[in-house]
Amino acid sequence: QPKHIRYLYLWKKYLKYLKPFNNARREMSRWHLLTDGRQNEDFFWSDRAIRYHPGFRVAPVEVGLRFAFEAAPRLCFALNDYQLPFGCHAWARYDRAFWEPYLLKESC
Repeated sequence: QPKHIRYLYLWKKYLKYLKPFNNARREMSRWHLLTDGRQNEDFFWSDRAIRYHPGFRVAPVEVGLRFAFEAAPRLCFALNDYQLPFGCHAWARYDRAFWEPYLLKESC
């Protein structure tokens, strides 16, 4: 079973407890049909959740960059005033060479 399908089932399990998001289950059940890279939960919470709960808020890009980088870490680093974020996600997948000097230091 593809990884994004496993995540989909996990999120569906938790969404049934969140009444405002119950209608989102229908949309998420069709995500495996998307071919444009929007199959992950980050897309749902950053772009689609507001459709199901208008009060849901997403942090501005500047705040998100202080929290974590994923794709295009060099660009994110520049946009974040050359400061490392609190964490990184999928560092080995997206520009491992960028992250290695920071992750392999003996002290930070």
